[in-house]
Parts: sequence; C-alpha cells; structure tokens
Amino acid sequence: MTKLYTTGYQRKPLSTFVTQLRDAGVDAGIDIRLRNTSHLAGYTKKDTLAFLLTQGFSIAYEHHPELAPSDEAFDA
Repeated sequence: MTKLYTTGYQRKPLSTFVTQLRDAGVDAGIDIRLRNTSHLAGYTKKDTLAFLLTQGFSIAYEHHPELAPSDEAFDA
C-alpha cells in the first residue's frame, strides 16, 4: 500500500524536515510547487532540495507542477 504525505517547510530547520521524512518512511518526494526557484525558498529551492534528498538522504525527488493548484485558484 502506498501512503501519501504532505509537509510544510517554512520556518522549519533542515534537520527537522528530514527527520520527519525519515520517521514517516518516505522514499520519494514529489514537489508540486509552481514557484520553487525563489531565493527565499532556502534549502527547498528546487535544485538544492533535489540534491539534498537524493544525494544526502537517498530519497527520490520529482517535480510535478502540473499537480499544483492553478494561479486562478490561488488568486481566488
């Protein structure tokens, strides 16, 4: 059985973020953010997060912005 989790990252140290993923047994992260390249994203900036998860913690990373809510939904 596949489980799906969601998580937030704002104001969360990297150590807490990764510990939560590991404790939940997460083996793949699916990033659905439309805007994941901002310098404000810190360690969750697309390329940085992909590197950290795959190289540092053996968690697969995929970016699927087509799964994100549309801009119209955000504006509403």
